[in-house]
Amino acid sequence: MKGESLPFAKLVTALFDRGVWARMSAAARALYPVLLRFSDGQFKGVYPGASRLMELTGFKHKKSIREARNELISLGLITATRGTGRTNTYYQFRFDWVGDTAGYPTGALQSPPGEAGRAPQGVPGHPLRMDLEGPTHNQIHISITNHVQSGIPAELENLRKRFGEERVRRALSECDLAGLDGNPANVESILSGKRRLWSATREKLAGMISPDSLRLIEEGLLADDGSSLRFDAGLPAHLKKILTRHTGRVEFVHSTEKPAAK
Repeated sequence: MKGESLPFAKLVTALFDRGVWARMSAAARALYPVLLRFSDGQFKGVYPGASRLMELTGFKHKKSIREARNELISLGLITATRGTGRTNTYYQFRFDWVGDTAGYPTGALQSPPGEAGRAPQGVPGHPLRMDLEGPTHNQIHISITNHVQSGIPAELENLRKRFGEERVRRALSECDLAGLDGNPANVESILSGKRRLWSATREKLAGMISPDSLRLIEEGLLADDGSSLRFDAGLPAHLKKILTRHTGRVEFVHSTEKPAAK
């Protein structure tokens, strides 16, 4: 088969020439070209499912996708319109940071196909370009980046006002860990106390064990039904003993027994 007939994904060379690639985390480097794999030569928007992205990037948890996505947004490389539960997250590619954007769509203000009016996560402007142009723009760059990294979808704005940004962010993280969609109903159920067993357990353990151990436990959480917790059986033995002694209502299962997402 000739090389020119093989499928390919398209990268802009400025990504490397300007040192952007060198500044990106390993997770962001994994996600960005995988997103481009679903696009075309004109950088049209894409909407691959989370399971497919995990398969192609090698990520083990949806949290990794969310963190890599937020980094790409903060760099001004993409915008993302979060899925509704019935639809996947919609990603669009931005090139306003390059400077000369002739032929490259920014995509910053477009809505997913057939869903006009849903605002993307990411704002007009080019924080990365400002950062590359020099220190005189640092204050503007920090302001835009902080705004983007809040990561609270517009559909959760009412919950953010009621419960505060940090609690909503943690609830979204719980949804990701439990394999649930981060829609308003699921997030509100966690915030209102219907799925708060892990939150209470985490708060208790936070002052007793190291941050690394707490992170391992959190990554191993498979389900929280409000009355019991289910964890991956691959957790270290001493952490399983801690959970058993200080939680009581806990179960450990192997990955082949992982419960289906609700």
